[in-house]
Amino acid sequence: MKASRSHIGKKRKEERNIVKPIVIITIILLAVAAMFLGSRIFVVRNSEEFSADKVSLYYFYVENPVSNDASVTSQSNGANYSGDGKIIIVNGERRSVELINIPATTFIYSKNLDVSTSSPRDFSILFAELIGMKPDFTYFIPQRSEFFKKVGVNNIDDFVTVYGKRGLKLTDYFVLGSQVSSLRPESNITDSSLARLYYALGTYSLRKHDLPTLTKAPLKITVGNMLYFRSYVDEEKLGNLMKEIGN
Repeated sequence: MKASRSHIGKKRKEERNIVKPIVIITIILLAVAAMFLGSRIFVVRNSEEFSADKVSLYYFYVENPVSNDASVTSQSNGANYSGDGKIIIVNGERRSVELINIPATTFIYSKNLDVSTSSPRDFSILFAELIGMKPDFTYFIPQRSEFFKKVGVNNIDDFVTVYGKRGLKLTDYFVLGSQVSSLRPESNITDSSLARLYYALGTYSLRKHDLPTLTKAPLKITVGNMLYFRSYVDEEKLGNLMKEIGN
């Protein structure tokens, strides 16, 4: 009996010796994860791009636009055409997010600017000038399926809807880098600016605006052998849009 008890005691001692280092390693790993998360949160939230008093403009553009014919057909049927761009303006002081749909056939006459042929950088900057806005930061982001897959949505409209409900979560800090890299090199967005967009969508009031155009449907224009579909921006009515977004 004594030998049996000794054997059991020795076994329990060995089990305790095994459990102890496992517990220590687990605690160390949890501490490292907490330190990493804490440092990530600190870097993101203390960056200038995340500042509440800044105005940021995000232009989600169509990376590979389809033909103008497809744009017109979809618009005439009243469908929410997936080829449209979207400008999102985050105003921290007003605690507002302005959502402006940019039709695939948008053309700004005074700037001789065609959204389908101009660079995303030029369009976002010139559009801001057109509505009298001077954002502190301007970002251009391709509507890329890889990015949408990473954030768990299908398109830009889903993105606004989903993140308008969930906002910025702790788990997002672990994946911001991967999401941003999926947009490189065509985008200048950063981890901090993407986090701020998530935060703003889930915290601030969201307001949708229509881009005023001279006609409801795009105009069909023929120049030589070339055929164009254009939705001319009604620049005289842009003042109303400026008032709506607080400029």
